[in-house]
Amino acid sequence: MRRHQDSPEARFVYTAWLDAGGDKELVCDVIASWLATHKDAPEARFVYKAWLEAGGDKELVREPISSWLAAHKDSAEADFVYTAWLDAGGDKGLVCEAISSWLGAHQCSPDTQFVYKAWLDAGGDTQLVREPIGSWLTVHRDSAEASFVYGAWLNAGGDKELVREPIGSWLTVHRDSAEASFVYGAWLNAGGDKELVREPIGSWLTVHRDSAEASFVYGAWLNAGGDKELVREPIGSWLTVHRDSAEASFVYGAWLNAGGDKELVRGPMVCWLSAHQDSEDAPFVYKAWLNAGGDTQLVRDPIGSWLAAHKGSEPAGFVLSGLAGRGRGQGVGVRRDWLLGGCAQRLRRRPVCLQGLAGRGRGQGAGARRDWLLGGCAQRLRSSGTCRGDLHNGRSSSRRSSALLNGRQIRRTG
Repeated sequence: MRRHQDSPEARFVYTAWLDAGGDKELVCDVIASWLATHKDAPEARFVYKAWLEAGGDKELVREPISSWLAAHKDSAEADFVYTAWLDAGGDKGLVCEAISSWLGAHQCSPDTQFVYKAWLDAGGDTQLVREPIGSWLTVHRDSAEASFVYGAWLNAGGDKELVREPIGSWLTVHRDSAEASFVYGAWLNAGGDKELVREPIGSWLTVHRDSAEASFVYGAWLNAGGDKELVREPIGSWLTVHRDSAEASFVYGAWLNAGGDKELVRGPMVCWLSAHQDSEDAPFVYKAWLNAGGDTQLVRDPIGSWLAAHKGSEPAGFVLSGLAGRGRGQGVGVRRDWLLGGCAQRLRRRPVCLQGLAGRGRGQGAGARRDWLLGGCAQRLRSSGTCRGDLHNGRSSSRRSSALLNGRQIRRTG
């Protein structure tokens, strides 16, 4: 390969090797050598794209890409470079001015959707693409691919009014499509008017109620304060299929936090806990169940197991805050005894943090130590735990929907 490493045709070998998942170290040095000669060639965009999508070091191509953009920033094919650089986590400042210039000529091109999405997903300034997206939507608002633009714009905190009417139009055509779930989730998570999507969601659920993606719709609808009756029966059906799935935690949490009937999820939750009681998402299920007034015995042993597995971790305080706030209508002593006697007692020998709490205040009575635990520490955690729960509710749909979007979106190759 050394004999031909700098030939123009060598790019075919480099891109094919990288696209096939080959070891980047094998071609790293020769690509650097090739770029020293061909970094401004129009075809270099294929090398940049392959290298970045393979997870290659961005510094290897940063300067060459900057040089390439000086010559080709307005070319139709520059979108390959913009999206690859942004999707790889590259510095937005390197491409910001070039993208602004490029959009002046290509803002309504069908493939510009990829640039909009990459820019917004990377945390780029919404104002840079607001007017171009408005123009793009006048042409492509009802296209299937517009769902990616709607989702990216809303997830980036863009103005809902820009997409409200186009989304309404899009839903008349695509309300039952699988991709509509991402539009529903993004709209609701952004605080959009529930009435715009209520009837379409009802229609969508008749087709997709048991799909894995339906969990995002259930979560978004309930977290937005939507009517529980719209999703009660579909959730019951969904749980017969997905009760043990990792994603079911979001459905349990959203349903309980919305004040839904605990009996709908009690049985499925028992099954879920047998598989996921020590998972990172379990605390949100525990807290939602306890805050909803659920039976403490259902989660007593699973919480003990989780605390043992996550001793000393920050989320342990989050779980304790749920326990400390549990038991409305019971005496304080009963709640203390449950917390210290049933759960923490078994863990006192293990987590350092609980040892410190349970053994705090030597020379004081046991009741005083319990008061310190519940009153001084868990009381403060109760408010922070609520905040963490809110973050989780908002984070789950957007994070997982975004992952699915990235996985579903068809990648264009050179």
